[in-house]
Amino acid sequence: MPSWKKVITSGSDASLNSLYTTGPITGSNLQVNGNIKLGDGSSDATITFTPDAGGAPTLKYDNNVGFTLNSQTDEAFVFSEGGNTPFVVFDGLNTNVLIGTTTPNASYKLVVNGDISAVSASFSGTATAVDFILSSDERMKENIIPLEITPPDIIWKQYNFKDNVRQRYGVIAQDIEKTHPELVSTDKEGMKSVSYIDLLVLKMAEKDKQIEELQKDIELLKMLLSK
Repeated sequence: MPSWKKVITSGSDASLNSLYTTGPITGSNLQVNGNIKLGDGSSDATITFTPDAGGAPTLKYDNNVGFTLNSQTDEAFVFSEGGNTPFVVFDGLNTNVLIGTTTPNASYKLVVNGDISAVSASFSGTATAVDFILSSDERMKENIIPLEITPPDIIWKQYNFKDNVRQRYGVIAQDIEKTHPELVSTDKEGMKSVSYIDLLVLKMAEKDKQIEELQKDIELLKMLLSK
């Protein structure tokens, strides 16, 4: 296996098939057409990406902590293809990530221009969107049967989250779990969440049934009064 302690280039490109090194590499351009291995497994290895104007590195990779973005510089680390609109931008100034856009927004850590498809997503803050559309294709489902109404035993509450004074309305997961555990999920840290959409569907179905029964009673009263 070929190995070099140092590869130094100045002004011209260095092109290699594979690179295995336990020492520093410096230069303006480095093209590797195969694998790159850093470090010998017993010591730290880092890659730093420095802006053209010099200064603090925009992006740093350390084999102990992974990638870190320098928030003290207004440079961005961009993934793009053939000079087209970047598809991922790590914005160092606003410390956020942009997908499908280059327009920064300091109010959000993740800015996406386009549709998002996710099997599962977890948010610890506020998610804002023009619309939320839920998958409902029959081909994705099984065990489909008519809904038998079991009215959820719900005590609606008002509260605020400990890190936000905004008044909120809803339910307590532990309360719902006692009668409808299928509506409650528990993460690895033991924190519980409620499927509010399923909960509201159950409540809507319950109200539909009550309305149907009231309509039958009204029709019966009409018949009795008409005699």
